[in-house]
Amino acid sequence: MAHQEIHSEDEINSAYNIGLKRFEGYSPFEIEVLLNYTFDYSFEDISPIKLNKLNETEYLQVPILNQVIYLCNIIFSNNELNLTKKGSLQKAVVLDIYNQGILKDKYIESGLVSLQKEKDAFSIKFTKDLLLMTHIAKKRYNKISLTKKGVHLLKNKGELLKTLFKAIGYYVNWDEYDRYGKNNISSYGYGFSIILLNRFGTKKHKCSFYANKYISAFPFVEKSFFSQDYGNKKQDIQNCYTLRTFDHFTNYFGITETFQKDVDSEKYVTKTPLFGSLFSISSHSKNLFSLDNISFLRLEADIKNS
Repeated sequence: MAHQEIHSEDEINSAYNIGLKRFEGYSPFEIEVLLNYTFDYSFEDISPIKLNKLNETEYLQVPILNQVIYLCNIIFSNNELNLTKKGSLQKAVVLDIYNQGILKDKYIESGLVSLQKEKDAFSIKFTKDLLLMTHIAKKRYNKISLTKKGVHLLKNKGELLKTLFKAIGYYVNWDEYDRYGKNNISSYGYGFSIILLNRFGTKKHKCSFYANKYISAFPFVEKSFFSQDYGNKKQDIQNCYTLRTFDHFTNYFGITETFQKDVDSEKYVTKTPLFGSLFSISSHSKNLFSLDNISFLRLEADIKNS
């Protein structure tokens, strides 16, 4: 009987440790860690992805980080900022941020949109929202000010960058920023997109190449997607993944570049040199999972939720 129990435990360990093709050779346990504990300090030893500290020159190559810092400095220098009646940044602040040239908007640059208010520039609304959803800043009585956490993070770019990365997967509701509605595309398993870029990003690939691999790994997220174009759901999913993963995530963090001849042509993506500086990514570990490990993860999760 004792032998049978040991054998059963071995079988469980083997099932969770085996590398699977759909996960690019990673095991179910490694993907579980990636899904639930990406960029979590408590699980860095067993996570396939680790976020490295950068030097000052490299931090300057992360657009969203620098735009967050710029807005934080504006708020900090004024103690607090008055918002509009709708809770948006004032026009003067919006113009000030955009004129820094940190994140440009193709519609504004082409003249299709005239920058008059916060919502005219996606990156500026997104920047302010990131401050609020991560509790770097707080909004009260139509004023925005930094929290103690925000003041602390402003002095530590490494911690601030990790906070922003975690926000992308766990706090951002992408349906508030695009037309694709509520679904799990991109945010679920966003660390897996980093794995894919690490493996294939040196060469220029179609963005749809990554979208298809993402759906192959997590086919159930396709069921969460409601397409208004019933004849082309697959393309809608690919476009949704591309917008959320590359246009509004990895490009904003300076770790990818996308290329497109015109609005009707396929979009391609490659990783930048910053990608290699920012991430340390381990290959599949054959014996990472054990029942002791899974008990530890559940204990940590219970502590966090208590």
